[in-house]
Amino acid sequence: MGVYATFSPDGKKLAINRKSQSYWRKYYRGAYQTDVTVMDIAAKKFTDVTDFDGIDSWPMWSQDGHIYFVSDREGDGLTTSGACVKVAAKPNR
Repeated sequence: MGVYATFSPDGKKLAINRKSQSYWRKYYRGAYQTDVTVMDIAAKKFTDVTDFDGIDSWPMWSQDGHIYFVSDREGDGLTTSGACVKVAAKPNR
């Protein structure tokens, strides 16, 4: 199913890593790379929101509806956090 899950602010979706990753290795490219996926709980539908050959991991959903995650996309040896806003759910107010 997935690991490192976090609920959306409205509680209707989960941001997850569908592949379990047991460690972090910078610049890893291979079968165990991870992407961030959003699961619509009621519809039981999965939508990948990142598509990167490396590791996008540990998604965190903020109160403003953005998904933040850790990635090594920069390529200079620094681990950075990226923001994914494609399918972010806005909280009900």
